[in-house]
Amino acid sequence: MAGNYTQNFTLTDIFNNKKLRNKIPLIRYKETLREDGKVSVRTSPKTVNRLVFDTATSAARPFYSPMETHRMGNQMVISGDLIGDHDACVDAVYNAILSKKTMLIWTANNTDMIRDALKEGEKNKRKYGFSSKLFLRAQSMQEIEGMTQRQIQALMANVMENIILGDDFPETQKKYNVREWNWEYGYAGEKARWKHRVGDF
Repeated sequence: MAGNYTQNFTLTDIFNNKKLRNKIPLIRYKETLREDGKVSVRTSPKTVNRLVFDTATSAARPFYSPMETHRMGNQMVISGDLIGDHDACVDAVYNAILSKKTMLIWTANNTDMIRDALKEGEKNKRKYGFSSKLFLRAQSMQEIEGMTQRQIQALMANVMENIILGDDFPETQKKYNVREWNWEYGYAGEKARWKHRVGDF
């Protein structure tokens, strides 16, 4: 166990866990066996828009009774009978969205890649009978549930390293052309350094 990394969790364990919905961008994963015997897979990650809308709605709710929300494209209108101070409501919504800044950035930048890797991992599980476990410093799900925003950022960085540099997600790596990214030591060099760090010899 190099650098206190262990392999306790799959991508599904983390990104399909409702207890983490306020910490990371969740990707709901569902398999259904079709009549023809094939497996149908559905994933429904929260988009940046949906995350902003849900956060704004929750923050504004104490200031309206009843409250109505109308969404159209990238816009949402919150209305109803105002029972609190309007400026305080605006501040509450703004601060709530600001508190989700890190998650919004991760959702915008990484959700598609995480979703593809999650689907690839589950496909490999069906095909080969084993799950791809991530090299992470987190020892338990309770530890992840109690993480601060900074710790979650470190966790997400570790997750992305597994997807980009590990051996379990070649299709995802090819789709996002990770070998051609601007690597300081070249892709092979960065992969070797990561493997040495996590103990994947």
